[in-house]
Amino acid sequence: MPSRGTGFRIAAVVCAMFGTSAVACAQSTLTSQPPAAPAWRVTLRLSGGLLGLDWEVTLASTGDLKVADRRRGTEVTKNASANELTQIAPMVADLKPVEAGREAICMDCPQYDLSVQANGRSLVASLNYISLAGTSVEPLVKALAAMLDRELGPPGTPRG
Repeated sequence: MPSRGTGFRIAAVVCAMFGTSAVACAQSTLTSQPPAAPAWRVTLRLSGGLLGLDWEVTLASTGDLKVADRRRGTEVTKNASANELTQIAPMVADLKPVEAGREAICMDCPQYDLSVQANGRSLVASLNYISLAGTSVEPLVKALAAMLDRELGPPGTPRG
């Protein structure tokens, strides 16, 4: 059974074989792996509007995707595509607090309730279709709403 430190000794022998100093070899070994991306989780609840929606999507940095039509009691759990994660991860990383906008009362507008946990902080925003426009979270909300439409069908689409 190999003793503790065997891996280091093997690395030192390999470095010596190629004429690399132990310090340079250790540095290259330590920096060869990219840093892990910070974990994040976003949830968007889309509710109300003329159709009385109650949809929710949750996406994690791991790719776990859950989409639910809470009114109908249906749920889809799957892995998000690499393209979706590539699109949404920078939005989450660059997210700024939601600016205080004008009060926009819209009785027939859908309500967007966004919750983001990333980098040890949380962001919660509750907006409607009118107050969403021009905010820092608008691109993220639109991307998540597109996932809802794709997985559950456009609003008003009959579903079993």
